[in-house]
Amino acid sequence: MYIARIIDNRSKKPYLVIRESFRNAKGKPTSRNVKKYGYINEGNEKALYEKAKNDLDILNSNIEKQTNIIVNFREQNSTSQPIKNLGYCILEQIYKALNIDTFISKNTPNNIKSYNVSDALKLLIYSRILWPGSKNEAYKKQKLFFNAFDIDLINVYRSLDYLNLISQSLQLHLHKELSKLYKRNLTLTFYDITNYFFETEIEDDLRAKDVSKENRESPIVQMGLLMDQQGIPIAYKLFRGDTLDQLTLIDTIEEFQKIFNVHSITLVADKCLNSGRNLQYLINHKHKYIVSQMVRTNDEKFREKILDQNSYKWLSGQHNFKLKEFEWQHEYTDKETQEKHQIKYRVIAYWSQAFADREKFKRDRKNDVDWDKYQHDIEMDGYYAIITSDYDSTPIEIIQKYKELRKIEEIFKVTKSDLDGRPVYVWKSQHINAHFLTCFIALIFIKLIQKCLNWEYSASKIQECLLSASCQSLNAKIYLLTRQSLVFKILAEKMGLNFNFQYMKEEKIRKILKEFTKKKFSLTTK
Repeated sequence: MYIARIIDNRSKKPYLVIRESFRNAKGKPTSRNVKKYGYINEGNEKALYEKAKNDLDILNSNIEKQTNIIVNFREQNSTSQPIKNLGYCILEQIYKALNIDTFISKNTPNNIKSYNVSDALKLLIYSRILWPGSKNEAYKKQKLFFNAFDIDLINVYRSLDYLNLISQSLQLHLHKELSKLYKRNLTLTFYDITNYFFETEIEDDLRAKDVSKENRESPIVQMGLLMDQQGIPIAYKLFRGDTLDQLTLIDTIEEFQKIFNVHSITLVADKCLNSGRNLQYLINHKHKYIVSQMVRTNDEKFREKILDQNSYKWLSGQHNFKLKEFEWQHEYTDKETQEKHQIKYRVIAYWSQAFADREKFKRDRKNDVDWDKYQHDIEMDGYYAIITSDYDSTPIEIIQKYKELRKIEEIFKVTKSDLDGRPVYVWKSQHINAHFLTCFIALIFIKLIQKCLNWEYSASKIQECLLSASCQSLNAKIYLLTRQSLVFKILAEKMGLNFNFQYMKEEKIRKILKEFTKKKFSLTTK
């Protein structure tokens, strides 16, 4: 470490810092500020320098006391050594807290105990979070964990077969364990569906070509996902890629009820799942629903009722949000029985200035304009409708519950982008299901860490923080620790983990990892 005089890029003023040189996670030499002392002027430069020199002496003394290490840099070229990840120990503690190892051990048949399914699952989950990629890539990177895995590639794929068999029971197990970590309430449940594409043109009983969310022409698979009010996944179900969104809801709810023994819920869903058949099913099975309703493309009477300004009430003095509620009756014909049904529901209609501005902006960006449609759209700008069978909650409470559905959209985004859940490379149906199971569990881990940090950081920030805690071997016994991100330092402090050293002996690192993974994971305490 050393004292440096640096010019600020914006103000062009000089300031004093203590800096240190180190190698980053890629092994490249760089430097960083350890402590900053503010801008230098004619009257304070000497005092700042003396304070910095005093602090530098203390810091150097602390490093000697903490490490008591003599490093011979000539003994080995550190840049030739791979970076070993330490941040995965957070994931290891969560894995143990959810008792996944115990569950797999109790449910593993004798004929597959020749290889460790739990280790394979760990490798796939941890790699999905740290280095998202194919199963083969996870296998190749298993030595990049400080306590390296030792799994044959063939056993990674063999484990997928078994994970497919226990997928439903493992989802239930995770629900029970999560309910112990926080007060999970399934009475308000959110549902949505998305699709994932494959790097193949082959279609089968699960993969099929249909409209892809990413506008791909390759086969896709549909995944329906249930989420709790905290934004943490509950369960998932896969459907053939050409299954209509509306046709997934009943099967998912039925399976959910059967496995989770849930009797009555309030289901929140988007308009793509809103159909007479779905609503009638929910009513018949004593469930409540909160779903959005199309306004622009609805029948003329419904649109007129929405546009009728009677009963609208402004909720702020700025006149940028108003709402009203009314009852409506919808008739639909069951396509299978040809029977007609009347469904009555409560409509929460509202208008938002922000929503209107956004719709106008999107529409005005289009080059080809249908003027008749343009005038119709202007009239409907800013209006939104939610239909519900919940007569106990206030209109604002209904709207707030519906808005929580955006969390499930964030989940899909994380799964597809941060966890790189697509394209899907495996091709057997059982391997496809196991792939999504590992993505599902990885997502739970990410969400638990976010919850532990009060939802202040994105999934990508969590990934970055776990990757930042790494080390590199300098010789047979000494490791140089890379600089940990601020988010990791905050997380480590909350969880009682200390890697705040520049150099560490191998035995010390192993001791810290062993003691930390024995600690009980908690969302609230150190």
